[in-house]
Amino acid sequence: MLSETRLKNAIIATKENNETIDSDAAWERFALKLAQAIIFEIKNASITYTSGLTNGGGAVVGTFNNTIS
Repeated sequence: MLSETRLKNAIIATKENNETIDSDAAWERFALKLAQAIIFEIKNASITYTSGLTNGGGAVVGTFNNTIS
């Protein structure tokens, strides 16, 4: 499940950890940690199919109605 609080806390922790290193290295580390936090959240997303697809004996057709959490 996506968590805004968990992502926000990961971003804040990354910023705080970068305050003790030089500027170029800090931006490099910040970008890496931010990318890792975003990828983690995407991998933990949950997509729930609600309706919309049909199969009349052939290919599946329709609109994939869903919720993302």
